[in-house]
Amino acid sequence: MGVIKDIYSNKISKIINPTQEQKYIHLDNSIEIGFHIYRHWFQFTVPKAFRVIDSLQRYVCTQNGKKSGSYSYFVQQLENDFIRANLSILIEYGIPSDTVRRIAPRIPDTLDEDNVVDFIKNNKKVVYSSLLQYEIDRLNQAL
Repeated sequence: MGVIKDIYSNKISKIINPTQEQKYIHLDNSIEIGFHIYRHWFQFTVPKAFRVIDSLQRYVCTQNGKKSGSYSYFVQQLENDFIRANLSILIEYGIPSDTVRRIAPRIPDTLDEDNVVDFIKNNKKVVYSSLLQYEIDRLNQAL
């Protein structure tokens, strides 16, 4: 939201006495740019850069007889929007990360990914209790 607010403020500050319509247009545009930045940088570019760094440090450490570290967990967390590992399958199904975060406390963290889907299907009343109808529809459609 901070990025979107900054983009919006910057656009509006360049207009003298903006109309309500101009404000709506620039807000819509700022949201679109913010989503683009989020998806491009945080779900693609940054994880890709960490993978390159991971490969380089592994190579250098191997060449010098040192034990290498691993960035794979961090990369996976970035790609899955810091969603719990067993719930990442829901992201792959197209469930919005906000929805996954909202239902996460209702899903045991001991379940593997395949059992998470079965758990949701078998416990809809519990899992869906805090969701909006749109989110329920998305879950039903995806699963």
